[in-house]
Amino acid sequence: MFGKTGENHPNYGKPRPEGAGKSSQQIEVTDIKNNTITSYDSIHEAARVLNLNNHQAISNYIKNNKKKPYKGIYTFVLKKKKKKILF
Repeated sequence: MFGKTGENHPNYGKPRPEGAGKSSQQIEVTDIKNNTITSYDSIHEAARVLNLNNHQAISNYIKNNKKKPYKGIYTFVLKKKKKKILF
């Protein structure tokens, strides 16, 4: 085993620092056969709900700016995040 795990880890029980890690990307999925639009909190969640084997298919669809529906059914669009304005 490598490093400390569980209760022995120095960060065990501590909250994750603000801004640590990569935040999930909200995604909007359009089902062109049923003419429905559904929003998901992450690409992983969308892939899981749509029974796609790999979330990477959605990532590649977005990254390559595809227009043709994935598997002839779905189109994917990243939702823009609202920026926080601090006063």
